[in-house]
Amino acid sequence: DLYTSYTDWTHTELEGGEVCTRFYNKQFTARAVFEQRPAGRLAGRFGFHSTLRDYKATGRETLSPPVDQSSIALFALEQVRLERVRLQFGARYEHTGYSPAGAPARSFDGLSAAAGANVPLWNGGALAVNYTRSYRAPALEELYNYGPHAGNLTFEIGNSGLNRELGNGIDAAVRHEGRRVRGEANL
Repeated sequence: DLYTSYTDWTHTELEGGEVCTRFYNKQFTARAVFEQRPAGRLAGRFGFHSTLRDYKATGRETLSPPVDQSSIALFALEQVRLERVRLQFGARYEHTGYSPAGAPARSFDGLSAAAGANVPLWNGGALAVNYTRSYRAPALEELYNYGPHAGNLTFEIGNSGLNRELGNGIDAAVRHEGRRVRGEANL
């Protein structure tokens, strides 16, 4: 499957009927997902996601310099069906770059991954356990915005020195799905 989109968005903020600020955002996105042919107990999919963004604002509330943003990600999901257990694995590598006018460029690279197991317990019931490691690059607004934003009634303070965010998580769930009763307990 291939998905593409192009957005050319302009937002105008008014104060007392007067144009205060205009935000311009042009963005092109492409995503492709490929199903792999099942091989025995192994099945999965892989693909890529890419975004190109051209952002600028003019007027009194110019919160950031014009910024060009680009990102590309490669990902894969795999599932192994064993006799009593279904194992799932996934990973996503992402590169995000920002090129602001009049400020140093920044780029971020990171890997998100997950592994999980689904074990049937009884007819209609199962235990699911997952481990995740997540990565997130700072958003353009978190890096470069500075000043009052009347449209949000906030004063935004970005930090161009921010680093990527990393998170680790473990979750477990007991699920039941029957004809009359459906439920789930999570930890």
